[in-house]
Amino acid sequence: MKSIIMILLTLLSISQISAFNPHEPIVKFNETYELANVILALTDYGKADKNEVNKNSTYYQEVLAYFDKQSDHPILKKANYSRELWDKLLGFRTDAVAFEFDDYGKLHRKHKFYSMGKDINEFESNLELIEDFAKKSAFRKFYQDKKTYFDSLQSLYEGSLSFSEVEAFLSKEFKITITAKHQIIVSPLVGRMHCQRSFNNTSTSFINIPDYIFKAKKLSDIDATDIATGIHMFFTEIDHDYVNPSTLKFKKLVKKNFVPAKWDKGSGYEKSKYATFNEYMTWAVYDVFIREKYPNVADKVISDWHNVNINRGFFASQIFGQKLAELYDNKNEIERIHDLYPKLLNWCAEVDDTLEISVKK
Repeated sequence: MKSIIMILLTLLSISQISAFNPHEPIVKFNETYELANVILALTDYGKADKNEVNKNSTYYQEVLAYFDKQSDHPILKKANYSRELWDKLLGFRTDAVAFEFDDYGKLHRKHKFYSMGKDINEFESNLELIEDFAKKSAFRKFYQDKKTYFDSLQSLYEGSLSFSEVEAFLSKEFKITITAKHQIIVSPLVGRMHCQRSFNNTSTSFINIPDYIFKAKKLSDIDATDIATGIHMFFTEIDHDYVNPSTLKFKKLVKKNFVPAKWDKGSGYEKSKYATFNEYMTWAVYDVFIREKYPNVADKVISDWHNVNINRGFFASQIFGQKLAELYDNKNEIERIHDLYPKLLNWCAEVDDTLEISVKK
């Protein structure tokens, strides 16, 4: 009897530990990542460019005011990258998460993480200047003082992403179960450039916070159009984890039926065997999800995002998305998006010689 009681007490203890185990957030802020973004926001390029740094929050104005005394700090000249040096800018910002402060305010590398490869190592190359900036500007105090603000953004953004639904949809449609964890590392200062990397054994999206998050006090303040629009960047990063492996399963058919040079007008992806196709596919899959979840606003949201993709060089984005949607609407009960690859690729081969005419119709 005594042993049974002990077992019951042990099980109760375990259940209590589990019940009080805090939720691991998907959306996260990171101190050194924020430090890198503050520095980039204060550079001449960061101030002048309309899109690189998000200037649509009161937080941005607070950053300018708080760090104004450091406007001549040498790190701001070293990190004054341009659009032509986008790889260094992205590397400087993203690699920052691999570092942390010790008890003495010194930065040291914690993770073997090089977002743009070891040849581009801008953050670590400027470590002493970055430390000096952090110390002289009292950056760490600024960051701690903003914790309540960051927590509110985290809660609102994560609540708007429908992460569980997105993950369930992608798993079903691509017949893939992703066992890796996902996380999103954000800063209110991040503008246009974003990326997806494996960081600390976790599939990590480095993306921007949509502007509507800055204006809302609670989730119900955000309308469906904004939420559907805001999911896009996160969705089209995470679905690479599903699209890319499926593309490789059909790689012979992709190579035969999809010629990147015919579908790509200078996106920068065209030299890769599969990257252009994968970009088209990730955006088209987003269309299918939004049409199911937000049917009342889907047409406008989808069209707006295809216009963005067209401007990136994927000029046939609209008709590609429409074709996948057509195939999806006419599939049989057991077919999924993964099963539609052959039909979609056969269509690609049929239209690629008259693609520009098809786009203009």
